[in-house]
Amino acid sequence: MNKLELCNKLAGINLPECSVSFKSDDKALENLMIKAETLAAANIVQFSPTMQALIEGGGYSSVYTETQPMGGEMYAKRNPRVALNNQLLFMLCQRADGRLAGRVISIVNGKVGDWKNNPVYMYSSGEWESLELLADFGQLQGNALPYPAFKMYYMAGKPEGYLQLLSECLETFDAYLWRTRDPDGEGILQSWCVWDTGEDHCFRFGGSPNRWPHDYPPAGEDTPGQSDPSDRERYYQWSSQRELTEKIKVPLRSMDMMAYSYENRMTRALISEELGDGKAGYWREQAEKVRQALKSNLWRPEKGAAYDKDRDNQWMETLVHNNLRCMYYGIFDQEMADEFISRHLFNPAEFFTPVPLPSIAANDPLFRNISDNNWSGQPQGLTWQRAIRALENYGRYAELTRLGRIYLNVIKAAGVLSQQFDPFDPENPAKDNKKRDGYGPTVLGFMEYVARFFGVHIERDQVYWSGLADSGKVEYCQQFGDKTFTLRNDGRVFTGAVNGENKFTCSAGVRIYSDMEGNPLRIIGIDTVPHTVSFKSPLYSHSIEVSPNQIWSLDKGRVNLVVSGNHYDLK
Repeated sequence: MNKLELCNKLAGINLPECSVSFKSDDKALENLMIKAETLAAANIVQFSPTMQALIEGGGYSSVYTETQPMGGEMYAKRNPRVALNNQLLFMLCQRADGRLAGRVISIVNGKVGDWKNNPVYMYSSGEWESLELLADFGQLQGNALPYPAFKMYYMAGKPEGYLQLLSECLETFDAYLWRTRDPDGEGILQSWCVWDTGEDHCFRFGGSPNRWPHDYPPAGEDTPGQSDPSDRERYYQWSSQRELTEKIKVPLRSMDMMAYSYENRMTRALISEELGDGKAGYWREQAEKVRQALKSNLWRPEKGAAYDKDRDNQWMETLVHNNLRCMYYGIFDQEMADEFISRHLFNPAEFFTPVPLPSIAANDPLFRNISDNNWSGQPQGLTWQRAIRALENYGRYAELTRLGRIYLNVIKAAGVLSQQFDPFDPENPAKDNKKRDGYGPTVLGFMEYVARFFGVHIERDQVYWSGLADSGKVEYCQQFGDKTFTLRNDGRVFTGAVNGENKFTCSAGVRIYSDMEGNPLRIIGIDTVPHTVSFKSPLYSHSIEVSPNQIWSLDKGRVNLVVSGNHYDLK
């Protein structure tokens, strides 16, 4: 069965019925959830006669590699078919040499126009038979496919052939990166244009091209000979805020690009463990090589952060949020993540502004507070969406709660789910950016924070039941196939039930991990303060003190401290 046949088969399989309902005493939060559900549904677009997918929204009409596999997987708890298609589109449109499309464009009922004759694009005619798809290879545009696509295997009911398809996709893309993006053989992957990492209009790139579709690096004005003479006009498209005469910074020795490869390899290891093909150890070793190369070449211990290097192999001194992206991909080790968090993430002069997570540290000379699609300053909804996995990767559940509480209040103050927010005005954070209401990463991230704090989240073969008490009385119901997971929280205690059968009762302020039957496995300290927790299940009960970031295991009635959680710091 070829790739097209397999994708068509996967797109047509029976999938679990899924839905979410949320009720809360916090009516502003409840109403925003209703709005978010409506906006997310409006972002579903027909990509082929047989495939719908979730676009980025907020004025962006395509699916992008940096956002939509992750966004699709987050939407799986509501519509797994659309979520699966958000993964299949990129696997289906992968080029023969392994390169993934930076975006896939819907042209159903539309016109191809000049795109059909532009080598940057690949039109579906002949390549994918009858599918109406247009793939854009003008830039890499991130790599949010591997782990979200792996998680979709579980949300889709573990379909036959899916992991083999994903495995081949990740292996060939990783090989492409190392074959083309390390031209000097330094062991450090390079970013060749602004949109390779999706940092639109970011001032740290100088006069670098937005797009670069070639398999060789762009040449600067002082290094002629590599680039086609028309490249500067075609690919150095820039905004009115910049001048083409500025020195280009690319190729960058890039922390993001190294993280893309690490993610490919670690996800490939997870696939091996699931398939039992005996290759998990090999892929973990290969991932560790990438981590050590980043740590040796781009991590600066004296600064407690990673920094890119420019085309002259000189440090780019701008402190960027991309360190948090590295944490999203898991390429930092625990010590590196702890260092970045303690020195930078909660520093009010840098990333802990009144509305946190600016793209560039607020005290950096290149920081700019520009309100519309500019990665030089304002906090982005996409960064908030990534922050969930970034902090949970390193056991920083309480830090995520600290940030997420601010984020939910920001959304309530804004009244819109726009692309970015003013870092210094929490009362009116979306001032000039309201036109991008419905921006997918903000919409999906918002709904995910609600699930992670006050509701139910399914993660592979486990269920997270989160019982913060911020929203008064809460009822959150997650339907997944033939099971309905219901969490009720009265502000003092929360209960978890599967198909109406009570599985546990627990004091508010913590999270319970259970198996898919609702049997509790762990208690997690997700709040920023300790809680004295009374826990009851049909078989046993316990009373324990749970501190921020602590993890307690529940094993046949015994309670054991697994993680001490002593690295949380409120300063």
